[in-house]
Amino acid sequence: MLSRALRRSCLLLTLAAATAQAQPAAEPKPAEPAPEAPLEPKLPEIDDPMLKPVPSAKNVLRSWQEALRLARSQSSELALSAAQMDLADGQERQALSRALPTLTGTVSVCSTLPYSAGRLLLV
Repeated sequence: MLSRALRRSCLLLTLAAATAQAQPAAEPKPAEPAPEAPLEPKLPEIDDPMLKPVPSAKNVLRSWQEALRLARSQSSELALSAAQMDLADGQERQALSRALPTLTGTVSVCSTLPYSAGRLLLV
């Protein structure tokens, strides 16, 4: 048992001597300010007219009726269809006119205006 106690005491003395011979702790240096990192990277300057914002629209549609009216007024197919309908109506009238009887007549009017002492009297 003695040897165990002797070993412990030798171990403790060795540890104490090692810590006593250690160098004193260095004084802490003041913290250097970290360089400020930019929050956002610097972007290059770009001046391209294609990247400018698009201007607002001249016509803003507020309802379906307005959209239909605009589509109908600017549709070339609708205008062509309307013209073809007018042509068909004219052809129908021409075909019907051949089947209907023709009425011809003449009218003539003869009138004498009275004169009174060189003046014209209107009756």
